[in-house]
Amino acid sequence: MKGQGADGPALIREAREDDLSHLAAMIDTLSAHHGATTTVGTRALMRDLLGPQPWAFARVAERDGKTAGYAISYPLYFAQWGERGMHLHHLYIDPLHRGLGLGTQLTLAMIDLARALGCTYVSVTAEPDNVNAQRFYEGLGMRTSPVTGLRFAMDI
Repeated sequence: MKGQGADGPALIREAREDDLSHLAAMIDTLSAHHGATTTVGTRALMRDLLGPQPWAFARVAERDGKTAGYAISYPLYFAQWGERGMHLHHLYIDPLHRGLGLGTQLTLAMIDLARALGCTYVSVTAEPDNVNAQRFYEGLGMRTSPVTGLRFAMDI
């Protein structure tokens, strides 16, 4: 998927092994923005995105041969309805490349991937005070879908 930016066209494509160090750095940046630290490295990304049993899907935005942003999604399933879905877990655009439509292109690429995999829905979350993200997703035709209940977790 190609789109025109100020300095040339953007290419949206599947992540490759040579993207992994850039992805890890951008994940660190996004996590720091949200006040979190990361432990992900290229080894985990290789296993989870490109390994024999991929756990998630990644697309990158490339401009002028450089990684300008990324999106990572993972599968969801509603057993009670037999519906496959996809959760857009991360969407990040390098600040130097913002405002060029790359976030839209990456999101649409993930929606296309979800369709190709037989999904009937795509979900994404936004921080309650991140009005810009909320407007962005609504502008793409997404609707709010409040989460109910609590999530429990256990380290294993």
